[in-house]
Amino acid sequence: MFLGVIVITIGFICIIYKACCQKYEIYKTVGVLFLIGGICFTVSIIMYAFWISAVSQMIAKDIANCNSANSNTNYGVDYGWSFMAAPFAVLFSVIAGGLFIKLSASERSASGSGI
Repeated sequence: MFLGVIVITIGFICIIYKACCQKYEIYKTVGVLFLIGGICFTVSIIMYAFWISAVSQMIAKDIANCNSANSNTNYGVDYGWSFMAAPFAVLFSVIAGGLFIKLSASERSASGSGI
């Protein structure tokens, strides 16, 4: 997740740089950075879900092995609100990356340079 935030931040810095310098070649770089950020967010969400599943299984196994008098204690593992909002961040990051790459292609064709 931290790597995704760093990549998205670098993308925003590139956008600010583009606003000051009017360099249209940077659109493609920003688009790739947003796509990489979206992929990093996706991987971190999947890893977090696997980790929560493993922790809940370890807690259940520990409770099954424990024969203490205090066996009515409830343990639970919950996903937070940020976990529920994370797929929207991935979606918007990937959409922004695709739009910036499309914008770089349209700027390239509008400027007349074939490459």
